[in-house]
Amino acid sequence: MIELGPFDKWVMKNQIDCEHDYYKGWWDSVEFIRKLVIDFPLFEFDVIKTFMMDTPPPTTKIPMPLLDAKSENFELFFKESWVIEPDWTVSIKGKLKEPLELYNFIKEIDQNMKWLLRGIDNKYIFPTYNDKAEKFTGSVRNKHLLYGLFQILQNIEKNKYKNM
Repeated sequence: MIELGPFDKWVMKNQIDCEHDYYKGWWDSVEFIRKLVIDFPLFEFDVIKTFMMDTPPPTTKIPMPLLDAKSENFELFFKESWVIEPDWTVSIKGKLKEPLELYNFIKEIDQNMKWLLRGIDNKYIFPTYNDKAEKFTGSVRNKHLLYGLFQILQNIEKNKYKNM
């Protein structure tokens, strides 16, 4: 028998009705997160909590996950804003001793975009990114850049393991 992972258990519990106006978009999000889980095995993914997100008109609320991804040197807390770019809000805690260059993958959340933090507990919100910060919060424009961010962090993990 196949054991469901934490994210798939969350999907089973929170799945929206197939007649819902945002059913396809919700499932696109689910499939993308599953891709992250499969493609980045050095990270353990979990759902920290479920928050109800407002959709654009016709306005409804849909369940969305606040996710946690842990590796040897990093912990990421992230969620999708889903309505407009930037699509993802990400907080990262790192254990590295050297600067972490993220090549503009993560941007500052300015005062006009504080709504991106809705659904994230204050304990997961950190100062703005800089390459010397051990923990920081920002926005990632779209799923392609979030995927790239995970690639960078997983490559750092692989290089750390080689040097041990």
